[in-house]
Amino acid sequence: ALDSGQPRFRGRQIYRALYARRVRDLSAMTDLDRNFRAELLGRFTVALPQIEKSYASRDGSVRHLLRLKDGKSIEAVYMPFEDRATLCISSQVGCAVDCRFCFTGLLGVSRNLTAGEIVGQVLVALEDHRASLAPRSNVVLMGQGEPLLNYEPVLAAVRILLDPKGLALAPRHVTLSTSGIVPGIERLAQEK
Repeated sequence: ALDSGQPRFRGRQIYRALYARRVRDLSAMTDLDRNFRAELLGRFTVALPQIEKSYASRDGSVRHLLRLKDGKSIEAVYMPFEDRATLCISSQVGCAVDCRFCFTGLLGVSRNLTAGEIVGQVLVALEDHRASLAPRSNVVLMGQGEPLLNYEPVLAAVRILLDPKGLALAPRHVTLSTSGIVPGIERLAQEK
């Protein structure tokens, strides 16, 4: 918001609106000046992954095929339990790691997801399952891709998920799963 001549707090307002309040329409950010909203509408869009297809299992789990802005597809899986729901999300389109038990590795990696695309999976799933959402939600980065091979965007997304002014998930409810990328593990261990 600084390049628009707006004060710094406008950026915080937009951040809270997008993540904490989950506003998808820039014109609905009524705490922003009307002219500034018009400027934002002219320059930006809020685009989440689109649910292309959903596949429901008998146990209540739902696998979502999500279409990204560039036409690529990823998957996110919503798994409800009695007192919690777990969402398994992707970090890459495809995967560069060739784990023998995983079909995704056979596809190879097409590209890394942005932090927005990673967080967007959570926002889409939470909205789609709002009516049946358990009191506690877990997020597991264990879908398509190896999170530690997309380190910076994954870390930025995790920070938004955990931020009390963002999605405000508790740290114990966010899990990053890795196939064992040692340099990434060592780097992650140094994060604060």
